[in-house]
Amino acid sequence: MKIDEQNHHEEARRCFRLRLDNVSEALTDPDKQETLMQECLCVEARLAVNLQLSTGGPGDGFEIICEATTGQPLSGRHYFTTWGFRREIPLSPDELADVCAAYTLEDARLFLETQPPR
Repeated sequence: MKIDEQNHHEEARRCFRLRLDNVSEALTDPDKQETLMQECLCVEARLAVNLQLSTGGPGDGFEIICEATTGQPLSGRHYFTTWGFRREIPLSPDELADVCAAYTLEDARLFLETQPPR
């Protein structure tokens, strides 16, 4: 079955617009803000670890998103930046595992507790 990317893209844009409209309304109406929070399915804390490998133009690194309470890596991406440009490439599960193993990020909480400030 072929995914209709154009229709999904349009549907995602409509959903995004609707959510931003709801946010705008909530900023001016306390009742709508309360309703907005009540309709939220959940709020999950995440821990983001940025492994900045180079700076300037260009710069690059890995951003790893971890579960906040366990420190377990959930997803990651490599980013590349230069003046006025940023490109992000999602990591596959195998790539994420390799990056986390190489940088000892199997539990991000331990990494944050044991690494000296730079």
